Amino acid sequence: MNTPKLILEEILTLTLEISLTFFGVIGNLLVVTLIFKLGKKRQPMDFYFLHLAIADLGTLLIAFPFLDIRKRLPQNWPLGEFTCRYLYPLTEIFFGASVWFIVAIAFRRYRSIVKGTLDLNKENDTKKVKRSIFCVWMVSFVFLCLPLYFIVAYRQFPDGDRWCGPMWPTWDPNLVTARFYFGFIALFTYFMPLCVIAFAYIFIS
Repeated sequence: MNTPKLILEEILTLTLEISLTFFGVIGNLLVVTLIFKLGKKRQPMDFYFLHLAIADLGTLLIAFPFLDIRKRLPQNWPLGEFTCRYLYPLTEIFFGASVWFIVAIAFRRYRSIVKGTLDLNKENDTKKVKRSIFCVWMVSFVFLCLPLYFIVAYRQFPDGDRWCGPMWPTWDPNLVTARFYFGFIALFTYFMPLCVIAFAYIFIS
């Protein structure tokens, strides 16, 4: 009796996901195109927006599809062992970078408006921005992707099922490691960025 309702929910969910992905991809591609067309007129802040758009595109086109495959095919991973072990963990870098580029933009606006401490030399300022962009990508990789390479496992069973996902240590039956990891993820990708962004815009206002 609930089958038509479940089918309707599935259709609505897929429609929403496809719509969000489509408009998100179009919007971020427009940002990337516009910034590249600026050429030498690009300002240091534009590099933050460029890499934010790239991170969002990675999230929409790579990270979300991987998560959707794991959700819809929990016992039938179709992309093979290499993709599971080495590419699936790498998708987390896009989400972390996206969040922290928003933080970097808020902090730069705070420095510009409240402190007035930005380097007035455009070339020097651009170099500093590029170094901070590199740091965001590296920190996102180290804290979000690297731990997954020690956790994510691929299992193929005699009945043909193929499973891909985190496998926590057998010596930790209470999943303390998992709780610590997810707590750290929440702190690093939600609470810390939220606090920095909120304080930056409060001081700006």
